Amino acid sequence: MIVSSSEATPYAMTQKALESELGKHGHISQVISLAELRDKTMSIVPSEAKVVIAVGTQAATWLHPQVKPPQHLVYCMVSDPIEAGLHKEPLITGVSTQVPIKGQFQLIQEALPKVRTLGMLYHTTTDKEKSLLKSIREQLPEGWRLEAVAIDQYKTVAQAIAELFGRKIDIIWTEPDALIYKRATVRTLLLTALRKNVPVFGYSAGFVKAGGLLGIAIDPDTQARQAIDIVERFLHEENPSTGTHNSETQENWQKARYEIALNLIVAEQLSITFPQELLKRAKYVFKPQGNNDKEKSK
Repeated sequence: MIVSSSEATPYAMTQKALESELGKHGHISQVISLAELRDKTMSIVPSEAKVVIAVGTQAATWLHPQVKPPQHLVYCMVSDPIEAGLHKEPLITGVSTQVPIKGQFQLIQEALPKVRTLGMLYHTTTDKEKSLLKSIREQLPEGWRLEAVAIDQYKTVAQAIAELFGRKIDIIWTEPDALIYKRATVRTLLLTALRKNVPVFGYSAGFVKAGGLLGIAIDPDTQARQAIDIVERFLHEENPSTGTHNSETQENWQKARYEIALNLIVAEQLSITFPQELLKRAKYVFKPQGNNDKEKSK
């Protein structure tokens, strides 16, 4: 059974990909929305469903206490399994949309080998942000330094962004945090970056398309394939522990495999040329007007 958090496009695309992948493996799947499942008189999913796949955080957190052995729960398209409480008993596994920070920094190094100073906005009010800041400092490539500005320490977002650009930075790194990157913040950041000739690393294809130089993208098809790998282990009674288990953080999920997004319009404005090998690997390439192939998708 596939349970989707909502009809949002990323979830709908993932759901379709899951159905397709399950069909390729000879499995029968039933699709139901979280709203429909909640409306049913029964409090659990049908007993004939050996594996339940939750698409999105809402579905995963609601199903977590509902699905009990011998049924198995697998999730995907979940941004932060720990914040969602999915690391607690009963222990389940799945695929998060988190992309390893080290991999993101390696991508920046490949595209812009002269980068030495990373700039970022963060929020001081959450333990998650404090932990992220610590992790970033620990994983900075040798010779790099971090310039971090706490957005909540300024009267306005514009002031925080002005402070960030007032420092000597080579690139700005962003993260998928709705607390920081509201639409107005993204717009102000990208417009200021273009004026200051500073590249921005985006956390999604949409962010890169809006004016970031390069970034990462989570592909629904890839999330589905990762989830099905776990489902297959359950269905064939193999060891389902496919994530990284850490006794301190209780991590038990797969990190997201990501796609590369490049914006050649911004690259042209910043007089930056991407390595050909990187261009070949990129799934999303946004090109200048007049070129019919504005977005490439392998």
